[in-house]
Amino acid sequence: ASRQTTALVEAKVDELQYARWNLSGVNLNAGLKSAVASVRLTSDNELLKMQSEADLRLDRKYMDGRLNMKVEELDLYNLGIAPEPLEHRVAFNLGAEARRDSIKLRMDAGDMDFQFRARSTFQKLMDQGTVFATLLTRQIELKQLDHAELRKALPSAGMQLKAGKQNPVSYFLATKDISFDDFILRFGTTPRRGINGRTAIHGLRMDSLQLDTIFFAISQDTARMKLQGGVIN
Repeated sequence: ASRQTTALVEAKVDELQYARWNLSGVNLNAGLKSAVASVRLTSDNELLKMQSEADLRLDRKYMDGRLNMKVEELDLYNLGIAPEPLEHRVAFNLGAEARRDSIKLRMDAGDMDFQFRARSTFQKLMDQGTVFATLLTRQIELKQLDHAELRKALPSAGMQLKAGKQNPVSYFLATKDISFDDFILRFGTTPRRGINGRTAIHGLRMDSLQLDTIFFAISQDTARMKLQGGVIN
């Protein structure tokens, strides 16, 4: 887009009843200035109370932008997602950023925290994922894994997820008679070190079934990929 191009759009929904849903209180403001597109969207009704803003540079050959969202309340029951009302309200913060040399994603909701980072552009990350998946599929079909070749195709990325009992996922699982004490996941990939990570869930309870620990770990070198998993009861 030309840096001289400008635009401004405003939209507002004061009252809209769709089936049993009240979609009122929705405001949209969007603009374009100096090759930067910006959007601000807010919602204030019984289904969703939220504020969000995003901007994206249109004069880059790569994705260059950010997103911030704050959800104060999301009614999963009236949306038909949860089978019964949740014990606590669903609220979370979401942030994402894509630049020339990095991608970052974060979300926090109660005692749940998720983070993802990659050292590449968004398009390069997608391309690397496609190449790795294609390579892995071909090697599986040939029944011969070349770990050195697989590692070369890996992106440099990592993710971490921690969660306890006080978060929307736990509240939703409670409607299914499922609970856990805590959950942790850490995984990273690089062409030099391969795939390495570990995940574990403690105190998992499903109806009358209780498991103390479920864990899974993966590590890779040039010769092999090592997988470990187990259940401790």
